Amino acid sequence: ENLGQVKMFGKMLTTRLGRAMSTRVTRPMCVMTQGLPISIRWASGLPARTPERTAELERLAEEHNGFLFGEIPLPEGQSREWEDWEYIYPPMMGGGFFLYFVLYSCRPYYDMDEWARAEALKRLAANEVEGGDENEDEDEDE
Repeated sequence: ENLGQVKMFGKMLTTRLGRAMSTRVTRPMCVMTQGLPISIRWASGLPARTPERTAELERLAEEHNGFLFGEIPLPEGQSREWEDWEYIYPPMMGGGFFLYFVLYSCRPYYDMDEWARAEALKRLAANEVEGGDENEDEDEDE
């Protein structure tokens, strides 16, 4: 029964998702699952974990012994041998951060206000070279 409900939910969801994605405005998920039973909406209709899967997960947990990457801690006083790539990693990362800092601090600064100010000064200088400001001549006539 649960498997049938899950298949029905998948079919209804893909149909509703297809309709939702084909329109420009996508509908929220709560609208898409509105007509479904509560047990399917909240994913509680899925079958429980089987004993075989539980046994497999317990076997994997015992194999790895709970340590990161399955590495067993070395005895007291011994240190782990580095891999070849581990020797070059710290200097390359440090160099990368330093290069990024230098390039970021030396980047060209483009701001609209700075550009507008430079453009205005350039136009004023060009206008003065051409024969002065026309507005000053009008002020003297009045």
